[in-house]
Amino acid sequence: MAATAVIFPGVPVPSMTQIAVHPYHPESGLPLTTVAVGSVHAGPTIQAIQGTSLSSQPGSMMGTAFPVEDEQHSQPVSQQGLHYLHSAYRVGMLALEMLGRRAHNDHPNNFSRSPPYTEDVKWLLGLAARLGVNYVYQFCVGAAKGVLSPFVLQEIIMEALQRLNPAHIHAHLRTPAFHQLVQRCQQAYLQYIHHRLIHLTPADYDDFVNIIRSARSAFCLTPVGMMQFNDVLQNLKRGKQTKELWQRISLEMATFSP
Repeated sequence: MAATAVIFPGVPVPSMTQIAVHPYHPESGLPLTTVAVGSVHAGPTIQAIQGTSLSSQPGSMMGTAFPVEDEQHSQPVSQQGLHYLHSAYRVGMLALEMLGRRAHNDHPNNFSRSPPYTEDVKWLLGLAARLGVNYVYQFCVGAAKGVLSPFVLQEIIMEALQRLNPAHIHAHLRTPAFHQLVQRCQQAYLQYIHHRLIHLTPADYDDFVNIIRSARSAFCLTPVGMMQFNDVLQNLKRGKQTKELWQRISLEMATFSP
């Protein structure tokens, strides 16, 4: 991967080729931000990012544009701060892409509730929200490809919707970017439920019921998702699992509130 290095005043930043030699290693707990910047000392950059926010919407990147999602107490951003924000976002998206390539070969962490990259992915979402709604859409597309944990995908969906204007939540959910992210989350839950059922024991029942509860919240986001979830319940009811497990699931679904 060859690209022009991003230059910050007084901060040496490697080229994309240099960044690529620091792949993400889940087993070592190396955070996503470390993957993104390699050995860069980005203190001034991060401080500049944290001290700025946008007052204008960038050009459309993902289709239909929405009004700016203003932050409370927002201040105009300087050109230098805007440069930092865009540069950090580009490098973060590169790291997210690298994360996806590695995650497919890291099966033990695929379904983890809190994989080591969770907070770094959320940090990138926060940065995208500061840049504007279309950057959030681009982030959602990247997260759908790079994140495999259904729990993290669900957290990303809910946090992204909270960061956007509540008046437009339903419109956001209908966009291709959010639709792809929600669909990927639902697929990940289906894969995880099937994976757990293979070797499920009575000691796992409580955790499995909690998984079903979390999954329902994700499937409730779309009409098709609810149909898929009902199919899951019917398969569980007809399956070879014990009567006790099905009774627990039935009770949980009866008292469920999104």
